[in-house]
Amino acid sequence: MQIPSPGALPTLKEVKYVQAKDTFDEIHLPEGKLNALYDSLVYQIVLRTVHELFEADVPMCSTA
Repeated sequence: MQIPSPGALPTLKEVKYVQAKDTFDEIHLPEGKLNALYDSLVYQIVLRTVHELFEADVPMCSTA
């Protein structure tokens, strides 16, 4: 499993149509918000991986 790089995250927050200019303006996430999003993503991947490991671990029961 590979953790995505910060550059792999989408930065586009919203697109607004400007009727006066007949164009679309793109609004991107600020750097701080993008860093917080990436930090959260990494923690979520780690927690999910640990969860999957515990779910896959099957106790060995000995029957006598």
